[in-house]
Amino acid sequence: MRPLYVPVKKNKVVQWSDIYVNLDEKENATISILHPVFMNNKFDGVVGIDIELNRLHTFLKEEEAKGTGIIY
Repeated sequence: MRPLYVPVKKNKVVQWSDIYVNLDEKENATISILHPVFMNNKFDGVVGIDIELNRLHTFLKEEEAKGTGIIY
């Protein structure tokens, strides 16, 4: 099991990872949302989605431009 998944296995709740840097040529700062998976009411694994923080920033700036609100 990847170290990133250990807290989810222990607590069995949806949670965000700490921010980390991808170990590739781009070295993007990333955060993951991690969700426990259950089968027959028994913990069976973890599903995760990685979000590169620079892409999140770009998305939020585009959303802010669509209306009159402010995104914090």
